[in-house]
Amino acid sequence: MSKEVPETWAKVMKSKGFTHNDKPSVSRLAGATSLATETVRRMVFGIGTPEQRNVNEVADVLGVSRIRLNEWIGIARSVEETYEPPADADLMDHDQRKAVDRVIQLFVEDKRAGGHGVKAAANTDGDDGAGGAAVIDLPKPPPKTDSMHVAARRNQKRKPRGTTEQPPD
Repeated sequence: MSKEVPETWAKVMKSKGFTHNDKPSVSRLAGATSLATETVRRMVFGIGTPEQRNVNEVADVLGVSRIRLNEWIGIARSVEETYEPPADADLMDHDQRKAVDRVIQLFVEDKRAGGHGVKAAANTDGDDGAGGAAVIDLPKPPPKTDSMHVAARRNQKRKPRGTTEQPPD
């Protein structure tokens, strides 16, 4: 026995002709993409978390925005277009590419779960995060051992650059 396609999907699938016996057909939708039927079925029924390239392809075939389709599957997305790294990214070595990939994965990890996309972040401006800057929480450096000396040096008057101090007479 097959489950019924969720209404949000069914309405668009019917309007685009992805039907069989006047019912929405996941296999017909999949046939219009390069994706396996099982991949599309899992997306439609909210099983697992699909890859964004697959979501993009299904959204394009259905004629709905990528943002809207992501909402249907519970993923927070705020930008329609696909991200393209700068062309100079090709100059990075393998380790640098892995590091950049990991940073991107950390940013999107929370979005894939429906959040705002900066899981390990501290809001620095006191608002609700809708328009403020976020800073990634990094480990704090160890405290300086001679904090009194540093504090005393901060209170010293600095001489202008390029001047030399004359010894007292």
